[in-house]
Amino acid sequence: MSFESGHPIWNERYSDFLSSFSQIKLAILVLGPGQGSQGEQKRKEIKNHLGLVNKNYDVAFSEELEEKIKVSQHDHMANIALHISQADIIFALLVDDLRVSGALTELNKFDDFLKFREKTFLILPKRRKQIGRNDPIPLIWQTVDKFPKDHKFPYTPGEFKTCESIRNFVADIANRATKKMGYERFLRESGVNLPIRLNDVA
Repeated sequence: MSFESGHPIWNERYSDFLSSFSQIKLAILVLGPGQGSQGEQKRKEIKNHLGLVNKNYDVAFSEELEEKIKVSQHDHMANIALHISQADIIFALLVDDLRVSGALTELNKFDDFLKFREKTFLILPKRRKQIGRNDPIPLIWQTVDKFPKDHKFPYTPGEFKTCESIRNFVADIANRATKKMGYERFLRESGVNLPIRLNDVA
C-alpha cells in the first residue's frame, strides 16, 4: 500500500503506522529433511536467511526445540504437536526423495490440528517422481494436495539448487505475517473484530 507524493500527511501517518509493527515477534518452525538427508542444507539456508531478514524472527527446527521444549520424553510426535501449536508460521520443505518422508508424515499427521493448514506453507518439487500404486508415499502426498495453491511454492531443480526464489518466498510470507499480526492488533484495539487472510495483506 502506498500513496503518491502529493499526500505527505497521509504518507507520514502510514509510515508511523507501519513502524509500530517493528517490535512484533514471530515464532517460525521449519520442517523438512533431517541430518544427513537430501535437502538438509537447504532447510538450514531457509532458517538462516529468515534469521537475517528480521531480528524478531525466532526460527527453529523441531529437533532443536525438542531438547528443552517438550511434553514427553519418548513421544516425538507429541512434542512436535506442541511446537506446531505455538508456531506463528510453519514452513515445510519437501524433497523428491522417497527415503525422506519425515515432513510428509508430519503433514499427514497434523493436517487438521490447530489450524495447521492455515499457518503452514509448503516448499515442494514442481514435478514428483512416478511411484507405484501400492507404495504408501502417494497417500501421504494426497494431504499436500489439500493445501491451497497460495500456500505452496513449487520449485524447479534450478530453484532448489540456488535457493534464491525459495528464500524470497519465505521472507515475503514472514513479512506478511508480521503485518497481519500488526493490522489485527490495531483493529482489536479499535474495537473491530475483522480477521485478515495472510495472502490478502498488502
